[in-house]
Amino acid sequence: MSDLVGFYEAHVDAEATDFRFLALKEHLARRFQGRAVADVGCGTGTLVRALALEGYTALGIEPDPRLFALAEKVRAGAGAEYTLLNAGIQDLGAERLAPYTDFLLLDVLEHLPDDRAMLAHLAERMPPGGKLLCLLPALESLYGERDRTVGHFRRYSTATARRLFEALPFRTVSVSHWNLLGVPIYWFFEKLAGRPVPEGFRQGTRSLPRRALNAALTAWFRAVENRVRFPVGLSLLVEAVKQPLGRGAI
Repeated sequence: MSDLVGFYEAHVDAEATDFRFLALKEHLARRFQGRAVADVGCGTGTLVRALALEGYTALGIEPDPRLFALAEKVRAGAGAEYTLLNAGIQDLGAERLAPYTDFLLLDVLEHLPDDRAMLAHLAERMPPGGKLLCLLPALESLYGERDRTVGHFRRYSTATARRLFEALPFRTVSVSHWNLLGVPIYWFFEKLAGRPVPEGFRQGTRSLPRRALNAALTAWFRAVENRVRFPVGLSLLVEAVKQPLGRGAI
């Protein structure tokens, strides 16, 4: 049974210092085209808070009431001003998203039975020229117990991700792999050991060895994963731009 909210509840206290979070934030920020960012399906809102602290105009949109409650707790101690909305993207009008130049859809589409419908709703409401950065789990053959536990309906190949976006009014900028290091680890646990990848070192109060491991992984991702485009990785990053009015998808 999926327990996505439980997964986030276990991670929220350590999320802002987690190696994946820190590296991904930097990886995404280098691709922003402006300073106004909307995070669709923002979960705990930790990334929205981090962007606001760095001076971005930030909006977090989260439809799940339990996750939204977590996001509000994070905002209460944020030390920065930003907006949270407890809504689905289909509940918002285009005028609400018009001020934003960049949109995030991180680890969201794989949780939905109809990923295309969600993406179509977002594409309809994004302003022309708005940029979407979408993170997806890669390598369909790796689908396993962890995916089922956190409610993933699928993983994606480069081809399936490209087809999904190019069927909508987006101009796909690129589809690239990220997190090469995670592939052999994930494969070992899911396919050889037959059990989910242990994530205890990413949760709760860390011992000195766990903090050292987290620091080493952060350094690896910043120096290597965020700078080199590898032909394989545990995630796919899709960069797509909403077509200007009057133009079809390329």
